[in-house]
Amino acid sequence: MKTRVLASFVAALWAGGALGQVSPPAVIELVAHEGDPAPGMPGVTLLSVIHPVMDAAGNVLFRGTLGGPGIDTSNDTALFYGPPGAVQPLIWKGEPAPDMPEGFVIAELPITAENVSEGADAEPAWIAFTAGVAGPGIVPGVNSRVLFVGPPGDFRKVLQAGDQAPNCEPGVTIAEAPFGGRLSDNGTLYVSADLVGSGVPYDKARWIGTRDNLELVYRKGMQAPGCDPGVVFASVDTIRHNDAGQIAFRGLLAGIGVTSGNNTGRWLGGPGTLTKISRDGDQVPDMDEGVTWKIAAGIVTTTNTPPGLAWGDIAESGDVQGKGVTGDNDCVLFLGDYDGGLQLIAREGDPAPEAGPDVTFAGFAYCWINNQAEAFYLVKYAGPGITDSNKWATYFGPYGAGELTQRDGDPAPTFPPEVTLWRIAAAGGLAAMNDVGDVITPTQIAGPGVTDDDKVVLWLRHRVLQRWVPLLRSGSIIGGRTVYAPDEYDFGFGYCNQTSGADGVRQGMNDLGMLAMVLEFTDGTEGVFRISPPVFGDANCDGTLDGLDIAPFVLLLLDRAAYEAQYPGCHGDVSCDLDGNAAIDSGDIEMFVALLGA
Repeated sequence: MKTRVLASFVAALWAGGALGQVSPPAVIELVAHEGDPAPGMPGVTLLSVIHPVMDAAGNVLFRGTLGGPGIDTSNDTALFYGPPGAVQPLIWKGEPAPDMPEGFVIAELPITAENVSEGADAEPAWIAFTAGVAGPGIVPGVNSRVLFVGPPGDFRKVLQAGDQAPNCEPGVTIAEAPFGGRLSDNGTLYVSADLVGSGVPYDKARWIGTRDNLELVYRKGMQAPGCDPGVVFASVDTIRHNDAGQIAFRGLLAGIGVTSGNNTGRWLGGPGTLTKISRDGDQVPDMDEGVTWKIAAGIVTTTNTPPGLAWGDIAESGDVQGKGVTGDNDCVLFLGDYDGGLQLIAREGDPAPEAGPDVTFAGFAYCWINNQAEAFYLVKYAGPGITDSNKWATYFGPYGAGELTQRDGDPAPTFPPEVTLWRIAAAGGLAAMNDVGDVITPTQIAGPGVTDDDKVVLWLRHRVLQRWVPLLRSGSIIGGRTVYAPDEYDFGFGYCNQTSGADGVRQGMNDLGMLAMVLEFTDGTEGVFRISPPVFGDANCDGTLDGLDIAPFVLLLLDRAAYEAQYPGCHGDVSCDLDGNAAIDSGDIEMFVALLGA
């Protein structure tokens, strides 16, 4: 319907006038603040707020410590959940433990960081958390930790320390620590635990599946798929999992024929289907015969599940060796799928697109991929004119078609042209990306008028506008308090970073572009906030973008004076400059249509 309505206006939209270019503000909503009353707990005060995550609907889950009359070490922590203005306690330390017999209570909450799935449509999000329990037969250090999973109101006990380990020989049980679980967007559950039992060394295992059906996918000492018999896994790290029920990890090998030159690799797959992606010493795909991996699995593992596919994609980087390889061209970045579809995205020494004549890639760090087969990655430059002030940049786009999107020394979007970006080197490690193409990361800015008190900006790369817009700046006033962020890490550590939105990592950003974040203030307090993207295209200034904005958008394009008379005080010149060229003109039409259809 929207498309049909818009079609009748397209012929009239090829006109416009120059307008000043700024960005509409993000929508920043308080969820909870230290020192405020604890939501749903009369007389109780929030002493601290940590670990916010968020579901698809914008409900925020966070942990709070409590103070006040009747509060002691037996009931001083709770999990809270809900949207701004309607947050309620979800689980309270000292309460009866869900899905356990009478007499069992929550004694520690939580032990591992809580995690939430996105949920979809009318289905509620699922939550996973590991808590300590107390009650009959509970022995601390032996069987006091329990993993609970489910939607609010239906938490189930999935595993408890001391339980028989799923898919392991009788007598092998779950160790007390470390022990926890994570959920992917669709609620696929990943569980990690140590194992104990007679004749079992310090052992580690990983499972994936549902809360009712976990399957063993990795165990220390198991045969490494794709390797000679007797080559086994000694350890794994940088683990991610996806909606397809697969995990991706970097593995350290041991056994027959394993040396320091071939003891590391990357694997992706599910129970019984783990597939080797790369290994030190193996032939590198799409490169000359004899060019092998010197260091495989070089950056943080990331995986996704593109719609309609049963297998996820993966990012793979590292160093190569062999004929024609030198220290100036040995770093590579690949993206693609498990079955040989890896494609070389960038190589050290290759020309760097859009970076200037004879500028080349000098290295890569961090790469995140989403469910649209898009990648966001950090690069370092070398070549003529490259200095410490402009050598770091980020690229974003479809596999093999990434475009320069941020660079040290470039003008900071929406700021005066002499204000530039700085500290892009931190952007990759502090980035968060959702499934649909939005990216959030902080940087510093430098230039006239910028001070140490306001030099940090939190940016959103808008998936429809395909450009960066500022969400928040240090020194901003929120609720009468001044935001404190001496450097980009103060923003970046306030939300769940190093995630692509589809990799089973704790999510603070949903597919609406909303972000759950802890902000610190100059008065020493902190609060949890929900930050929503600016409402672009809101031509009638009612706070939303919908069909009611079509007529005023057309009026703004054709007759600015008439628009200002009909909508006094409505800054359509701000919200409707969609291509960021400081004008309302034909370049904004396509994006307006796309925003309405998003």
